[in-house]
Amino acid sequence: MKVGKTGLYGLLLLLFILPSVLSITFYTDEEATLWASCKNRTYADSTAKITIRYPNGSMFIANDSMTVFSIGQFNYTFITPNTTGNYMSQVECNIGGIQGYDEDDFWVKEAPEEMTSLAVVIFIMVLTVGIFALPFIIKRFSENQYLDWTLKGICYIIGLFLLSLDTTMVVTVADNANLGITSELFMLLLMINWAAYIAMVVVVLGFGYKMVMLWRDNKQKDRMGYDDEY
Repeated sequence: MKVGKTGLYGLLLLLFILPSVLSITFYTDEEATLWASCKNRTYADSTAKITIRYPNGSMFIANDSMTVFSIGQFNYTFITPNTTGNYMSQVECNIGGIQGYDEDDFWVKEAPEEMTSLAVVIFIMVLTVGIFALPFIIKRFSENQYLDWTLKGICYIIGLFLLSLDTTMVVTVADNANLGITSELFMLLLMINWAAYIAMVVVVLGFGYKMVMLWRDNKQKDRMGYDDEY
């Protein structure tokens, strides 16, 4: 099959104006935006219309005009329906009578349960406070000095780890609830997270130092004939 010069140029122009639709996963009953790019080599003005179909193929949005974002760039904002599944979006571009056509898909899923996530965060926070308070409530875990200090150190390390986990979960819950995470808040939570990790290292080093001191004191008591009392 031979293609003439005019036909070849027309084919190349058509390839350059094929719209490119960027899709992501959305949640039900939220504001969603789809983007498309419709350009040719000269970046001439163009128009774009979008059609969106439900997962079962029925019509959701029919041939609606997209909003011009910049030359050759378009977006379309809508509220996602309650129906979950894989949606098909079709975009048709028009530049000087030459049309380009493309399609892409996106997913609509059930909105995450913020209250459940919040309950988990609160539970872990309460658990964190409880583990931190445990060494103060139970003065002595064991009559054995080494075991006692080991269990106390484990409580502190687990508590610090849970504190770090709390900060990560708070950011996740806030993001899912569309509350917005400012750079200042993100930096504060990041500092808390790193402070918890550094504190864990300090606890481990302090625990090691305490074990060495206990071992030295016990050796000295043995040499002097004292009873090993706690």
